Amino acid sequence: MEYFKTSLAKYFNQHDEWLYFTLVLIFSLYQLEHHYWPQYISHIISNSSYLAPLIIFKAFQNKITARFSIKHYQLFRFSCFFVYPLLVFLSLNSFNLPENFSLKSPGIILLLGIGVELILVINQMLSGKRLIKFVPKNVGLNQLILFFLAFISIYAALLISSDLSLWAKSNSIPSTINFSEIAEHPLTTISLAFQLFCLFFCGYIFYWFNYHVLVKSVLAKRGMLIYLCAVISIVVLLYPILIELYLLFPINSMGEPIIPAVKADAFDWHNGRVFLAVMLLSLPVILVMQWHKKSSQFNLLEKENIQTELRLLKQQIDPHFFFNTLNNLYALCRKKSEQAPEVVLQLAELMQYVVYRGQERSVLIEEDISYINDYINLQSIRLRNKLSLKTEVTLDDKQSVISPLLLIILVENAFKHGIELATQDCYLHIEITVKDQQLTFICQNSIEQETTLGQESMLGKQSSKTIEEGIGLANLKRRLTLIYPDNYQLSLTHQSNKFTAQLCINLNGATFINSLETAND
Repeated sequence: MEYFKTSLAKYFNQHDEWLYFTLVLIFSLYQLEHHYWPQYISHIISNSSYLAPLIIFKAFQNKITARFSIKHYQLFRFSCFFVYPLLVFLSLNSFNLPENFSLKSPGIILLLGIGVELILVINQMLSGKRLIKFVPKNVGLNQLILFFLAFISIYAALLISSDLSLWAKSNSIPSTINFSEIAEHPLTTISLAFQLFCLFFCGYIFYWFNYHVLVKSVLAKRGMLIYLCAVISIVVLLYPILIELYLLFPINSMGEPIIPAVKADAFDWHNGRVFLAVMLLSLPVILVMQWHKKSSQFNLLEKENIQTELRLLKQQIDPHFFFNTLNNLYALCRKKSEQAPEVVLQLAELMQYVVYRGQERSVLIEEDISYINDYINLQSIRLRNKLSLKTEVTLDDKQSVISPLLLIILVENAFKHGIELATQDCYLHIEITVKDQQLTFICQNSIEQETTLGQESMLGKQSSKTIEEGIGLANLKRRLTLIYPDNYQLSLTHQSNKFTAQLCINLNGATFINSLETAND
């Protein structure tokens, strides 16, 4: 079930063709004249055939973007969303016979398809932008209730003002709004909206007492029985007073009073029963909202702790790397090598990446690969033996992102426990593949028999000696668990003189894509 939910969410996030299938279903339902399945299926097939080029383009959009230039991509898009619909309209004579024009004609679905594409373009342009800047970021339940009551009051006032005589005769309202009648009595409409809102606000007062006083204090501290007694106490105390005050409003003299009891009797228990129902029915909503609030606070605190831990883990990685690099530089300086200034410059560039880009939540995977290449070049300078280096990189989406300084740990491990200790020619093979947001990183390096024990110990495997797991790999496992929970696989194996590290990550499963981003909003 979890795999199904993840796959479905991934599909809706990465694909757009489902919007056009939805359009086909909606338009097919609209075209139905006789409600039976054969005609419905016939319309679906017909409409799908009209939208087929658009659907195919959207289904393979990512692959087209990766394989073709922007110019060719725009040409394909223009052909599908402009040239093709134009040719279909001309073939259907939709422009030449306006008298036969119908909203149910087959060609109309192409216009709707173009409209869907415009929606996608506008959504992409507005992504991340806040259109209404004066709207507060956090609107609570209380504010939403008041907004809803205000909307209902205005809408009811518009209906009453559309036929005031009908309201005065039987307290009935028309089903539609007559704006011409409203224009003749604008002040009456405003007055009615205010008076209706006051009636609804009486119910809100009971909800307010329930939310801020009874649930938080009485129910939480003294239990359900005392809470129910307090509810009855509040209702009995307030309902006659509030109803008596509301009966003073002019709306009650325009027809029959609109209080819950209908009759102009403030003491009628029907009034109290309605307000009692408001308090009891709002109780589950209030409890759910309070639980959600506490849960959100707990999750936010947990995310902040995770971010703090990740920063500490990254800071632990840096000394491990610089210790090895400074050893290399020290050896070159002792030899008075001309390569020393070049090494200092390369080290400065690597430090800049670690200090600045390494502290980001995510970087382009190309940047991390570039960092790995620079690291290998720097390490290769001081090797005593010939290194056979082979690197293969295949990216279907160059905009893919990854948490920085993850992959480098496995490369550091290959150098520290294999290549640097080699007494003869050695090799390092790295393969990086990203396909459909699935990263596969394979790092193979040669190891000699006497170094196998050290590398096994680095992996925390059982050996003849008990040696603690290295800080680099321990940090890698912890960071993978925090950033890509249940979305990675790490396998570390050695066969005779070869050591292989394979890391597979679902890049869409990163917590910084969803949860951690929310924490900073």
